[in-house]
Amino acid sequence: MNRMIREATLARFYCDNDDQLRTYFDNFVVACNFARRLKTLSGLTPYVYICQISTPEPDRFIVSPVRQIPRLNAYGIIWFTHFPGHATAADTVAFMLGAAAMRSGFSFSGFSSGVKKVVDVSAWCRQIIEVRKKNALGGMAELRGRGAATCANGRKQMMMKLTRALAISAVVAVAVAGTATAQEGQGYWQEVQASGKLRCGAAVAPPYVMRDPATGEYSGFFADLCREFAGVLEVEPEFVDTTWDNIVAGLQAGKWDMSLALNRTPVRAMAVQFSVPAMEYQISLVYNKDNPKIPAGATSVADVDVAGVTMAVMSGTAQDKAISAAVKNATILRLPSADETRLALQSRRADVIVDASDTNLLFTQANPDWSATLNPEPALAKQGVAFGLPLNLRASDVAVVDIFLEEKVATGAVDALIAKAADEVLAASGQ
Repeated sequence: MNRMIREATLARFYCDNDDQLRTYFDNFVVACNFARRLKTLSGLTPYVYICQISTPEPDRFIVSPVRQIPRLNAYGIIWFTHFPGHATAADTVAFMLGAAAMRSGFSFSGFSSGVKKVVDVSAWCRQIIEVRKKNALGGMAELRGRGAATCANGRKQMMMKLTRALAISAVVAVAVAGTATAQEGQGYWQEVQASGKLRCGAAVAPPYVMRDPATGEYSGFFADLCREFAGVLEVEPEFVDTTWDNIVAGLQAGKWDMSLALNRTPVRAMAVQFSVPAMEYQISLVYNKDNPKIPAGATSVADVDVAGVTMAVMSGTAQDKAISAAVKNATILRLPSADETRLALQSRRADVIVDASDTNLLFTQANPDWSATLNPEPALAKQGVAFGLPLNLRASDVAVVDIFLEEKVATGAVDALIAKAADEVLAASGQ
């Protein structure tokens, strides 16, 4: 290989400058990587061989090699151009597989999104490149005195060979591109179907998501929607317990396929995608009517935002973000669950609960003797509540969930599930 490259780039050409040499050199390496068939690879080109290896051994790659066209694999070019002549074909293939695995910038269906470092060869390659450049440029200087007619004849013959080789490369590229398109045809939900289960990240927030501490069973209308969507996909639902602090991060890390009951906020939209909302959401405040810290006739957050007032909120939720931005003087008490915020209010550890209006409504219905609700004007937040989906999900995959939810909302099925969840909350409180 080294002898062939030397003859093609130095022995046959007269180059006026370094740029011409580099141009001839690059063109020849293109043909070698994409069009030259090697006996040691059973008559395959290096590029096609790597593509075949990626099918039975996908763990060696973090990106699909079939998508690395028409721009050549730079690491592969470096190898064929600069590796010493005593390297074996097996060494060559191992290097190119490792180099392809280190490439990034594309996603591939079914492969891990994490970076798998195969081998760090970049510094080693740079040293080899510098040595080979010096040798090549030195040889070029010795050839400047050769006859122009001989050089012109050699250039013409070589360009004809390169033209044929690049034409073959174009055919291979089209075939490989067709393979890549077919592989990308499998959607996100088809992969979920192949796994046989739909993983739903669930953080407790009645009546959206509830969990029986004794049995571990999940209920709530978003948990029911997860079950029904799993039925559409013909897979089993699996609930993955999490917290509101981690419900977005877990989805980004691929720990579950969708997150339940996420408020559609701009900050979250930079990290994940959303389905259409299943319902509209508003934040309200609940307090003890006999608490002297809360002024009579309070209508806004500013009326209760005074020193000495403590507001309890679930950490990491949309209401946490909203009240934190609005409050200047009151103290915010962040707790991990809705039950703990209610206990804080009942024990007078907190003066106000900040939560979703429907959740607070259920709490005041269960405690009508002493609790009161404040729906602040202007509104603290009004948002849609939806499924959270991976940020890189295709529009066609998002549409699957949207169509499912739109039908449930239009037919009144969501309202029925909300009423069912509310009855469960009231029954648990003895009402």
